[in-house]
Amino acid sequence: MTTELEKQEEQLSILANKAECGLIKIAYNSEMTLLYANPYFYTLHGYTQEEYTKLFGTNALARIHPDDAQRFKASVARQLNMGTALRFEYRIIKKDGTISWLLIKGQMTATEQRIAYLCSCIDITSMKVSYQDLAKSKQELDVISNSVPGGVAKIRATDFKLLYANNTYFEIAGYSRLEYEEKFDNICIGLVLPEDATKLQEKVQKALREHSPFTAEYRIMHKSGQIRWSHLHATLMEDTDGSPIFLCVIINNTIQKQYQRELEFFHEKSQILAELTNERLWEYDVRTNVMQRSGKLDASFSLDETIPDFLNYIQDSKVIHVDDQNTFLNAFQFSRNTKKNIKLEIRMKNNIGIYIWYRMQGIVMYDDTGNPYQVIGKTIDIDASKQQYLKLQEETTHDNLTQLFNTNTLSTKINAILQEKLPSQEATLLFLDLDRFKILVDHYGQLAADEILSKTALLLHDTFPGQIIGRVGNDQFVVFLSDTNNLEEIDQKAEAVCQHVREMKIDAVDDVHVTCSIGYFSTKASDFTFEIMLLRANVAVRAMKSKGGNGCELYGSLKHSYSITNEAIDNQKRNYYDRLTGLYSLPAFILEGETQMDQKQDKKIAIVYFDINSFRIFNANYGFTIGNKILKYFARVLEEEKRENEMCCHVEKDEFVCMLYYDTAQDLALRFTDMKTHFSATNMNIEDYFRLNFTCGVYFSTGEREDLASMIDKANYARKATKGVTEVSHYAVYNGDTEKKAKKQLAIEASIEQAMKNEEIVPFFQPQYSLHTEQMVGIEALARWKTTDGTSLLPEDFFPVLEENGFIVELDFYIIEQTLKIFKSWMEKGLPLFPVSFNISGSHLLTTNFVERLVALMTQYSVPINYLELEISEKVFVTSPETTVFLVQELKDLGFKIILDDFGREFSAINSLKDLDIDGVKLDTAFFNGKIRKEKERIIFKKIIEMAKELKLSVSSEGVETTLQAEQLKDFGCDFAQGFLFHNPMSATEFEEYILTRMKP
Repeated sequence: MTTELEKQEEQLSILANKAECGLIKIAYNSEMTLLYANPYFYTLHGYTQEEYTKLFGTNALARIHPDDAQRFKASVARQLNMGTALRFEYRIIKKDGTISWLLIKGQMTATEQRIAYLCSCIDITSMKVSYQDLAKSKQELDVISNSVPGGVAKIRATDFKLLYANNTYFEIAGYSRLEYEEKFDNICIGLVLPEDATKLQEKVQKALREHSPFTAEYRIMHKSGQIRWSHLHATLMEDTDGSPIFLCVIINNTIQKQYQRELEFFHEKSQILAELTNERLWEYDVRTNVMQRSGKLDASFSLDETIPDFLNYIQDSKVIHVDDQNTFLNAFQFSRNTKKNIKLEIRMKNNIGIYIWYRMQGIVMYDDTGNPYQVIGKTIDIDASKQQYLKLQEETTHDNLTQLFNTNTLSTKINAILQEKLPSQEATLLFLDLDRFKILVDHYGQLAADEILSKTALLLHDTFPGQIIGRVGNDQFVVFLSDTNNLEEIDQKAEAVCQHVREMKIDAVDDVHVTCSIGYFSTKASDFTFEIMLLRANVAVRAMKSKGGNGCELYGSLKHSYSITNEAIDNQKRNYYDRLTGLYSLPAFILEGETQMDQKQDKKIAIVYFDINSFRIFNANYGFTIGNKILKYFARVLEEEKRENEMCCHVEKDEFVCMLYYDTAQDLALRFTDMKTHFSATNMNIEDYFRLNFTCGVYFSTGEREDLASMIDKANYARKATKGVTEVSHYAVYNGDTEKKAKKQLAIEASIEQAMKNEEIVPFFQPQYSLHTEQMVGIEALARWKTTDGTSLLPEDFFPVLEENGFIVELDFYIIEQTLKIFKSWMEKGLPLFPVSFNISGSHLLTTNFVERLVALMTQYSVPINYLELEISEKVFVTSPETTVFLVQELKDLGFKIILDDFGREFSAINSLKDLDIDGVKLDTAFFNGKIRKEKERIIFKKIIEMAKELKLSVSSEGVETTLQAEQLKDFGCDFAQGFLFHNPMSATEFEEYILTRMKP
């Protein structure tokens, strides 16, 4: 007969079998023996009771995850000691290999024989996933909000009742907890603007239907009455009573929304600017290989704004020149955690299928995992400036005036041919020397002399087409013929050249008589070099000159000699007007000017020679189209500013000459000021802070009848003498000193290359000190030139002329390399090392290999990049802002420290600090030499320094000579200084001694 107890146990067993959770009884021992389990316990593991028992017996933890087994036993022991109920979450490995989370809860039951637990087991896998989703969402929100404080809240899904919130939740709305409860009765939807509340409720209903988390952006009314944006991430959970709740993370993303609106506005503005310029903006999606374009597409290879499968399209359509295609494709190859930007110059088809030069610049965007996902950039038509650069590059192998090969190029080319010459081939070298050329220059001026040289070069080209022709001296030329079949024919051509030189006519000079001497040398021998052939041809020339010149001479035998004949100058029709500007051409100006000077002998005459400041760099950055507009605009300024009977002409490039009348020198100076104001009144669609200016040289007539060409030469001497003066616009008046200075500059141009080879130019080092600790913190490398005659030249003596002709690029690299050699020796000697700074000329912006050459030198001498600082003048940024920004960014990406030099000089400090990624600024010395006198200017300067400091930039100064200056700098917030107050520049040897002395105790 069944007892009442047995009935109860049977009923309990029936209930346990029907339960939708696992019910078990386990013994507390090393294996946690399973004393009882309902069917659902086995279902949780994916087994039948029979399968589980057969495989694992009575081991309750047989399928626990290995990482959780020991933790489970330790937790049971700890809870047993504390006398608390058992509760533990752990993972199991189910029959199918998947992982599930179980929550086990139990009460202890003890007898004399053993300790056991009666437990329930619940599958909490979905809850764990929800928690993980919430954690992941929180992590994503943290990244997006960039550490913006966030609110955390528990909200009932049915009525938006706030069940819990942290303090930040209330701070987002501007209320305290009590105020919030009183105003909204803790119904959080009450904060949301009505038009957003409906959308938010729809998202909540969808999340409830799909049992999924959701995100939303909505607006709330802040306590202050302002509208604020909030970003919500909500995860659906069940509360303890089973009702649906949302665990929410809310952030105030008002600032992010403002940035988004500003970005949209900026994008719209960029689109408009792109439409108004020749630029094309683009966005390349790295993941989808899709290119989006905007701007001036009518001149592009395609009008399509969207180009799918972009890289394959580029290869298949041959849009990129075949020689540039690999460069382009390599630039668009990206890898994880490899930070790089795009900067390349390539030839690409335009709208009519012609390849022209473009510059592509782009910034690569990386996600939080370091993977590139987008490139934003622009494409600029640089065809005009690139062609000019290629021309400038060609000029490094050619003579600037005649466009013939220079000596170095001649040597390279001719020696290469001689090495490959067959024994049967006879090579001939002709050497032409203009007779008494210095006398011609002194008598007729440099302008006439340049015309003689140019016409001689053209004559040689016409007489010896296809041959190697060069200029090897001021008035000396070479013609090389690699395979001479007929010496008699060469003799005839040489005589013809002499004849044509005698008949040469020079514009605006009626009585010039030019002759030349030609020597030539021929050989079939294979052991001759260009230098030996030139030497022997020169012997023949000297032989000819000893006979009076004006003829040709073969090395080893006397040839012909011609006498000068007086022939009338052929009155050819002159081209009176310059085609670009509409002003007189130079020959017409001289002709008309001479006539006018004869008629206006009672007038005071000034010849003024103008050029436009930084025009070479300007032309390279903005192209010939804008450059020509500037030339035409300046010509118009001169025309509008000139008075009755005054004359103007366009000489060449950016050079102009005017004949002006004046009463006093002060009157003329005022006119220059008016011209400057007139000229700088336009910005020609360039940066607002760039203003056009000019330099001019003035020659005042003596009152005696003078040769106009000579007067122009003297005005030009005065103009050249102004180079290196620091004022923005200036002029100089001719005197004997200006002519000497101009000739000195010419001598510098002629000798600088040899001086570098002879190591006459060496780096000097000036220490830089902390104004706060008075300790040396760095050095600046400065160039010093000691000529063979013992004369010492400072940078201001030769830098301006080298800036003008572009050779400053080579000098910069020369000083850098010499310094790196010295620095490496200091490393090897174990001397204390300090960062060394270099001044970098703006002329480097006209080159394409500055960074590559610099890095190559650093690598060659094994000097770490962190020991090198580069100083770039603020003027460089003003004249070439866009190029400077990209160059600075490229250098920064490599680890170089960048200092903005002459800070404050160009009055564009805010633009400089805003646009350039720099490490520090160096103050313009004008602040100390008395040129900033007004208190208002000092206040502005001080505020600019404070602004730089707030931007975490270091501030330094050079040219500090007094203690008062140093103290004032320190008060203004300056960090570092250098100057004669601390120490004058030293040679490498002197600096080593100085360091060793400082090291002594």
